[in-house]
Amino acid sequence: MTDDDVKQITQMAKTLESLNGLARAEEARGTQAEESDLDAIRARLQDRLDRLRSGGGETLRGNADG
Repeated sequence: MTDDDVKQITQMAKTLESLNGLARAEEARGTQAEESDLDAIRARLQDRLDRLRSGGGETLRGNADG
């Protein structure tokens, strides 16, 4: 894994944490969460992180759309 890969994984993790924070804030306000672009992005990022952590060998470059 290159330094660039580590930087990208770190950024993805930060983005995922931010999205999770937004989702928690929505829940705290009592709004009903629908399947949305935010949920889809969060799910894609979580899936990618899980695969990278498990050694799936996925490269982040060239797979920007998920």
